[in-house]
Amino acid sequence: MKAFQQSAQAFHLLHQRLNAYQTLVASFTRRAVPGWSVFVVLLNANLFILLPLGLWRVQQGNLTLVQLILAIVLGSGLLKPLLRVTFLSSMLGEMFSGVGRITALLHNQAPSGAAQPGSGLLEMKDVSFNFGQSTVINAVSLTFAPGNFYALIGPSGAGKSTIAWLLSGLLPTSHGSLTLGGVPLADLSDETRARHIAVVSQDIFLLQGTLADNLRLGAEDATDEALWQALRLAQAEAWVRTLPQGLESPVGERGVTLSGGERQRIAITRALLVNPAVLILDEATAFADAVTERRFYQTLRSERPDTTVLTIAHRLYAVQQAELILLENGQVTAQARHEELLAHNATYQALWHSQFTLAQWHIREQEASHVAD
Repeated sequence: MKAFQQSAQAFHLLHQRLNAYQTLVASFTRRAVPGWSVFVVLLNANLFILLPLGLWRVQQGNLTLVQLILAIVLGSGLLKPLLRVTFLSSMLGEMFSGVGRITALLHNQAPSGAAQPGSGLLEMKDVSFNFGQSTVINAVSLTFAPGNFYALIGPSGAGKSTIAWLLSGLLPTSHGSLTLGGVPLADLSDETRARHIAVVSQDIFLLQGTLADNLRLGAEDATDEALWQALRLAQAEAWVRTLPQGLESPVGERGVTLSGGERQRIAITRALLVNPAVLILDEATAFADAVTERRFYQTLRSERPDTTVLTIAHRLYAVQQAELILLENGQVTAQARHEELLAHNATYQALWHSQFTLAQWHIREQEASHVAD
């Protein structure tokens, strides 16, 4: 909440969500734990079942003492495998579910032909997106001219990330059209679309391997010089040069050896290496400090003037030089420069002034207890 400049009132929503989660877990526990406990107890009570039954069989002459001891030893050894089989059935369900989703993707046929966008002009016309019965984006029309700098702003839940995913082709539209250089995004192959439109989302995916391996995922032939240039643009060069192994430093699975800010810079660098016509940043600089974020945008606009940049940022002072697009409830309510919006738009005025007020809040014991009450 502090990183995204939320007010102290956000604790009230957090408290409600935590209470709902606690209720859900308690309900599940009451239903699942008794049966599971009985199952585990019975498995571990085999000695109390096998021993009396075995002694009775020995007394009847149907079983020797040696056979009884062997049965008890084997019975005890079956406990852990049985428990593993129980867990395996649950794991297999998850595995087959994942394989089913991947198979559907692999069997998806690429669009026929070799459609190529004629330019970097990205347009959305009367685009709507529905999630179930809820309308998230409602009849939005926007034009992103090549080489310009745009910023999607607005309150949380306004639909900013949804628009970013629609523009990158990661979500299908419910209505309307999306085109790049006059060619519908749906007619572009995944490879072509990814080469022209790079998106850096809030969730960063890094793989086991070195830093260079992860950077070259989208540009296999990139030279070390190109890597360093992209790292400099992403404000990551100085940090990487301090690493003992430099570009060959291991990052660990999902980037566990890196901080949140470092993972974001690596993801931005990876996108810059593709040199896309359109770069979409979905809160990709959230972990950076204000100075680093501002310097990144300035350097990017200076050295990649032909790249169309669309960013989603909560910190408005970092994107003052952008063409601001204000979203509210899934609709564009204003589009102008910072000065014009600050002078005439009440919503933007509230967002702008709250930046400085919210930056000063901190947690006090009295406030936390008051919110909890």
